[in-house]
Amino acid sequence: MEKPAFTSPPTDTDSRLANLSRKDRIKGILRYCRERVEENNLSDVAGNISFTIILSLVPMLAIMLAIFTTFPEFGTLQYTLETYFAQGMIPGNIARTILNYLGEFASNAANVSIVGGLTLLFTTLTTISTIESAFDRIWHIMTPRPLIKRIILYIAIAVFAPLLLGISIYLTTHLVLSKHGLVGWLPVLNTISAPLIAVIWTTIAFTLLYRILPHRLVLWKDAAAGGLFAAVAFEIAIRLFVFFIVNFSSYERIYGALAAFPIFMMWIYISSLIMLLGALVAALLPDIRNGRWNAASLIGSRFSDAMKIIGVLYNSGQHHNLVVSRTELERQTHLSVSETEYCLTKLEKLGWATTLKRSMISTVSFRKRGPREWKWIGDARKITVADVFRQFVFAGNSDDHLTLEVDKIIDNGLNLALADYFDIPEDSLPEKPEAATGKT
Repeated sequence: MEKPAFTSPPTDTDSRLANLSRKDRIKGILRYCRERVEENNLSDVAGNISFTIILSLVPMLAIMLAIFTTFPEFGTLQYTLETYFAQGMIPGNIARTILNYLGEFASNAANVSIVGGLTLLFTTLTTISTIESAFDRIWHIMTPRPLIKRIILYIAIAVFAPLLLGISIYLTTHLVLSKHGLVGWLPVLNTISAPLIAVIWTTIAFTLLYRILPHRLVLWKDAAAGGLFAAVAFEIAIRLFVFFIVNFSSYERIYGALAAFPIFMMWIYISSLIMLLGALVAALLPDIRNGRWNAASLIGSRFSDAMKIIGVLYNSGQHHNLVVSRTELERQTHLSVSETEYCLTKLEKLGWATTLKRSMISTVSFRKRGPREWKWIGDARKITVADVFRQFVFAGNSDDHLTLEVDKIIDNGLNLALADYFDIPEDSLPEKPEAATGKT
């Protein structure tokens, strides 16, 4: 039986969280989410993704066309898509205009040369790369995925994403037609609404996207929560979008025959923004669980972050001979995923910590890491607190007078071995100075 992990003493974050009311917690979490939305500049990123999606729609439709024509029972791509969009996403006249053009483009794409086909494939892979870059920013991923793994993953997504979309459209459309008695269908599915089928399939698609595409281990429950959020937001956006188009038709007088295209581009933008918001939900859930949303990030905080992680690793190995998972480190230190990963990566490069993989499956994973456990291997009798401060805050590589003076101050104030620091009883540590009141 696995031994319980070492539990660090309560931190200031624990005390603050314990004193907060439920209302204050909700307000704090919402404020943290808003700050992360502003930090990642999702509106601009959604615009960039929308542009590349529009360029890649034709090759993706060409793949869908090949799938639909391979299986005659699916019917024609044009009829299925038109029925699907007409059921609530886009008004019929606009849907027909868009689909006529896209269908013509996709048919032409099926007859292009090898060079043209490679160009279309490159366009699709560029779109996936743009989405991955956005995810890297949301999850604060610093190390890119290796090139070979990236190409294999992109090609797999380029092939299977249109397939999943086609199946979703096929099921939703035939469910709608069966309710009108136009096609035969399984009786048990007649009790299921078309929006519910759409939400289920959209949730599955977004969950897989959030689980596989980020170059980091994302828990299934976090990916599923982000996928469900995106799917529900997607259905709500459809209803609001249709309401706007039906009740505010001035765009037709302004754009005339071209009215379909700005509406289509607007919908692509909204869909991209929803996808990014779902990814942000999946990325923030670990921080919300760990209480990191209530901890301010200050200048020099990486030093305290590193000391927290070193403390858990050192005490776990020194007193319990245990390894610690990254998830457990996040829980005990109340650090975010990105902060924990940054510190662990640096500790590993310094040779102060190492990892043990639970399974060889992680060696062939498309993600950066599978389940890994961390262990302290540094010599805590030789490594000082000053060494940690230099590595994470102030390197002091310059020879100017000020840098040398600061370096001396660091040595004088933090010249304590880690083993001595972590073995000091907490009640023997110096008391924290009281905050200044501003009074003289």
